[in-house]
Amino acid sequence: MFTRSKSYFTTVLLTLSLFLTGCSDSDDDDDVDGIVDATALLVNGIPDSPPLTITFDVDPDEDDLTPESSTLINFQQATSSQLITTSNFSYRVSYENPVSEQTVTLIAETNLTIESSTIHTLLLTGTFDTPAVVSLTKPVGDLDTTEELEAEIEMINLSSVDPVSVSLSEQGSTSVPAATLSPGGSIEPYRLNSELTYDLSLEDVNDTLYAVDQLEFTNRSRRTLVITDDLSTNPASVSVFLVTESGSIITFENILANPALKVVNLVADKTPLNIEISDSFSEAQQLLTSLEFLEASSQIEVDLASVFLDVLVTDASDQAQYSSILSLDGGLSYTLLLAGLARDESISGRLESNDPRPISTLSNVQVIHGVSSRVIDEDGESETIELDVYKLLGGESLSDVSPIASGLDFTESQLVTLPASPTIFVVTEAGTETIVAGPEPLILEPKSNPLLVVSESEGGGLPMKLSLTL
Repeated sequence: MFTRSKSYFTTVLLTLSLFLTGCSDSDDDDDVDGIVDATALLVNGIPDSPPLTITFDVDPDEDDLTPESSTLINFQQATSSQLITTSNFSYRVSYENPVSEQTVTLIAETNLTIESSTIHTLLLTGTFDTPAVVSLTKPVGDLDTTEELEAEIEMINLSSVDPVSVSLSEQGSTSVPAATLSPGGSIEPYRLNSELTYDLSLEDVNDTLYAVDQLEFTNRSRRTLVITDDLSTNPASVSVFLVTESGSIITFENILANPALKVVNLVADKTPLNIEISDSFSEAQQLLTSLEFLEASSQIEVDLASVFLDVLVTDASDQAQYSSILSLDGGLSYTLLLAGLARDESISGRLESNDPRPISTLSNVQVIHGVSSRVIDEDGESETIELDVYKLLGGESLSDVSPIASGLDFTESQLVTLPASPTIFVVTEAGTETIVAGPEPLILEPKSNPLLVVSESEGGGLPMKLSLTL
């Protein structure tokens, strides 16, 4: 059972020009020392943010005596707790522009007034373009309770889902909504029996979005449950994590998350290809599409209940070219690469999994080797060509940089995160500067997850070509 306790936190939503200000019993400027047992930490809850640099100054009035400390954190990461010994404290948030490589201020220096015996948790929220900060305050130390086995949890909705209903129930019992939260909404802390295990679920007005089983709480702990947007899924959903008193982040797997799948046609001499994907047991059709050479299907969401999928690939005359059985894990995004040459009866499939998070200043590029042409090695054996892929900026040569993907063999791929900007790509034989494709100028867009494909020419064979497929 849950019992509601007195609220221990105050939520303040900031714009970039506002200051965070806590309560103070005195306006006397001389009363700045003597803060005891106060800490502050900052959590990155911005789902599309690049890595952010958090800079703390524990005494902004004494610049020469108290050096600043900086920490680099990504989404769903937190700084370590900062021990505060004065009533004044400031922080600022910056990032590195990946194109200019210059440091840019995202949130200007902001002052926070600190009280003794408090934990201040600063939650970055909103989007990268419109960031904001929410401040949560709770007492230092273990939960003050007369119960031997009790813990406390507070909840806050930083997602755009309006509203989200949160249910937290003893495992195996009937789920009862604990709270309905609008964006930015929070509730008073709940008291829980720390000896029990709980089920957590989040719902919007139509569906259950997120579920976690076997959720446990440390005795006398005070944890914060944070709900954010999850942009890595299609359609976008929500994500949940716990913030502990020390600033540790506990993330969870959404047991309801369906896998996602898209198919890419790298077969150069047989176009178009017809792709049919269906449930191996129910025969329910999941995907039916026709793809030209170098074309990718739209991403489909596969029912989590579909343990196995049958894949059948036919040509324009309905002749089977490839078949396979796939098994997908929930919550992951997959790419099925169809490659090889029909005339050689060498069409094969390779399943790659990745879960890239869209990032405002970057592009997640999946570099793919789709060239089936073979060469004769020094021992007279036939082998595929291993490739290196380079990214060049203006004025750079191959000798100035290292490859972004190296030693790729046929149908292999590597996921790399690159600045979102016009970029020149070059492909060489692995370990050499012998160019086999490019230089090719291509534009990488922010928040994109494109495929950079090294393929044969249409019809099959050399020369190789480079293309960007969204």
